[in-house]
Amino acid sequence: MKKLFTGILLLIVFLSTSGTNVFAAQNDVQELVNEANQKIQALIVVAKQDAKEVMSNDSLTELEKEVLVQAIADQLVVETDTLAADAIANARALGYNVVCDYKEVKIGDLIILVDPLRVGGW
Repeated sequence: MKKLFTGILLLIVFLSTSGTNVFAAQNDVQELVNEANQKIQALIVVAKQDAKEVMSNDSLTELEKEVLVQAIADQLVVETDTLAADAIANARALGYNVVCDYKEVKIGDLIILVDPLRVGGW
């Protein structure tokens, strides 16, 4: 009887500590996603401001403005894709699935898709 009780007690202790690890990992992944999304949002703000400055620069031709805004948008896509890919890989290493929820962002006269993240499961 003592062995059965000890076995059950050990099982309860094991399950309670492994559950803590699962919740800790889930919190780590959510923090990882939140941090990546904050960085993505900051990049969007900077890109919008840069594009606004280009568009209001009267010394540039319309073609020059278009080219510069396109370069800003292209750089934004590269940077946000890199951040998203890193966060997805790090979450996957912890056993979680993080997915992109693309949203439209207007940069100058362009509409581009950037990829905020969310935890999709494990």
